Amino acid sequence: MTSRKLAGAALAALASFAVLTGCASSDTASTGHAASTVKAPDPQQAGHNQADVTFAQGMIPHHEQALKMAKLVDGRTRNAKVVDLATRIQKAQDPEIQQLNGLLKGWGVAPSGEHSGHGSASGMMTEDDL
Repeated sequence: MTSRKLAGAALAALASFAVLTGCASSDTASTGHAASTVKAPDPQQAGHNQADVTFAQGMIPHHEQALKMAKLVDGRTRNAKVVDLATRIQKAQDPEIQQLNGLLKGWGVAPSGEHSGHGSASGMMTEDDL
């Protein structure tokens, strides 16, 4: 694949990510995710169920893959909008990964990287596609 096609593929992946994550509140324009104006409940005090655990465990690899895609931009394009989007994705996703890992730890559940069952069924790309 030529570098031009590779840059186009990376741009398409980032654009897809931006469209898919842009369906939240009005604060999503800057990061692709809703602003964290509501503090997450203390995991020790809040009740949780298997759906909460499944969601957190599924979002971690989703966010980790977004970080990988955003890092692909460096050196592949000079388009200021794409570079800015990649930067904002990186700034937004890592804190969310940390928060999700914190919730899982508080619930006594395996944090990121220690669970399985993620793949194309969850809507993420395979490593080959990435």
